[in-house]
Amino acid sequence: MVDFPRSEDNYQKSNLSALRGFTPTNLFTNHNLLATQSPNQARASVEGVFCKHSLRTCNNVPAVNFIHRGANLGSLTFNLISYGADVEVTVNDTNRSHYILVLPLSGRAAVRNQDEHADLYGGEIVILDPLSRFRFEMQADHSHLGIGIPKQILHTLFSKYTQQLGKKWVEFQRKPYLLKDIDSGLLDFLAYICKEIDRQGTIATSSTVAQAIQDTFLTLLVSSLLETDLPRDGVGSREAMPAVPYYLRKAEHFMEQNLVEDINAQDIADAAGVSVRTLYHAYQKYRGGSPVLWLRTLRLRQARLDFLDPAQSDISVTEVSHRYQQCHVGRFSYAYFQEFGEYPSDTRKR
Repeated sequence: MVDFPRSEDNYQKSNLSALRGFTPTNLFTNHNLLATQSPNQARASVEGVFCKHSLRTCNNVPAVNFIHRGANLGSLTFNLISYGADVEVTVNDTNRSHYILVLPLSGRAAVRNQDEHADLYGGEIVILDPLSRFRFEMQADHSHLGIGIPKQILHTLFSKYTQQLGKKWVEFQRKPYLLKDIDSGLLDFLAYICKEIDRQGTIATSSTVAQAIQDTFLTLLVSSLLETDLPRDGVGSREAMPAVPYYLRKAEHFMEQNLVEDINAQDIADAAGVSVRTLYHAYQKYRGGSPVLWLRTLRLRQARLDFLDPAQSDISVTEVSHRYQQCHVGRFSYAYFQEFGEYPSDTRKR
C-alpha cells in the first residue's frame, strides 16, 4: 500500500470534492445498492457495474466498511464507492467493455495505470482505459464517484476527433487531469446529472431524455478532456500529451495478450501492421524506449501481480521468471529490483 505524503497541502487536497455540492454522505442517498463489511460482497458489487478484479485489504484488517450507491443513466453507470478501509483493487483484464471515470470525493488514493503512477486527490480526475491493467490503492478515508462508459460509445466520439486533429487515433491521458484545466461546464453538468438521478425526475423516468443527457455529457467529456491535452497558440502552451498512434495501441494489446509467449519485435510489429523500424521509432517518441523494453516492463509488472496473488503463493520465483520468458533468474530478480525497488522475495513477504 502506498504511503501517502502527510503534508498539510496534501491533506487539504484530499478533502476537496471534485463534484460541486456533493459529498460521500449526500450523493445518491436514494439509491443504496450495498453496505457490507465483507470484502467478497464488496468486490462482487463493484464487479456487477465495472469489471472482474481482485480486492485486497491492507494492514492486516480483514473487514471493510463498504458503501455502494448509484444508478444508471442510459448506457452509463454512476456509482458512489467507499471501502472504509485501506484496500488495493487490481484489474488484469485488458479487453474490458468500459472506460471508468474516477472523481475523488474525499480521502487519498493512488492509481498505477499502465506506465503512470500518480497520487489521486480531490481536484483531479482520471480515466481508466479498458485496454490497460491498473491497480487502484485507496486509504480508508477515500471515496469516489465512478462512472462506467461503454468503450464503443466513446470510440465513436473519438473517431470525430481523429478527423478534426488529423490523427489516426486519440485517447485520454493516463495521468490524472487537473480540474482547473477542465471546462467548468462539464463539472456543472455532471453535478446536475447526479442531482436529477437522485431525485428521480424526468432524467430517470424518460429514456429519450436520458439518452439526450448521456450524449451531451459524453460530448462535453471528450471535448473538455482532449482539449486539455492540446497546446494553446497565443495563450501560452500547455504541456501536450501527444495522441498515440493506433498501431502502438495494437502493439501493446498484442504484448499484454502474449506475456507468457516467446515473442520478439518482429512478432509485435506484424501484429501492429507496421515495420519494425516504424515500431521502434514510435516507441522512442511516445514511450521513451524500445518495444522490447516495454514488453519486459509489462512482464515484470504482471510478475509482481503474480507474487502478490495469494492463490499463487506456492509458485517459486524461478517458475515465475520462466513463465515470463526470462531463463536467467538472477537477471530477472535484478530487473525486478530496478523496476520496483525490492526483490521478488521481498514482495512475497507482503
